[in-house]
Amino acid sequence: MATVFPRRHNPFYRFGERYGHFIGEGEFLGRSALGENISIAPHSATNISKNEEFYEIEVIAPGFDKDDIEISLHQGILTVKADKKVKRKSSGKTYLLQEYNHEMLERSYELPDNVDTEKISARYENGILYLTLPCKKIESPKQVTIQ
Repeated sequence: MATVFPRRHNPFYRFGERYGHFIGEGEFLGRSALGENISIAPHSATNISKNEEFYEIEVIAPGFDKDDIEISLHQGILTVKADKKVKRKSSGKTYLLQEYNHEMLERSYELPDNVDTEKISARYENGILYLTLPCKKIESPKQVTIQ
């Protein structure tokens, strides 16, 4: 069964690989029994849905402009990056702590083989990035005549 897997470095992957069989088939330290490619971090919340025609990925990205967002595809990995510097007017203040001067987001997804990568589309509305990944049409088997 093909599906879209969020990809993220999981520091506990090797530990789960080594000792996960003691726990069973469920989730173990962020590693799903389905494979190493499922590891969902508590940032850049994502919803993934599928119907017969396409997958849809919704990535929460509030506060960004669509020009701040870059989407790339390389070797079956779809990556969403957003980078934005917060612009401030000089107010003569001396900050003791300034935590929100830069916003950044990055998330990658391993695409299944049935995604038509030439037809991927994206739209950004109300702080949510919507990625539509159309499925390839399955060709019916061709019969070859023996001569």
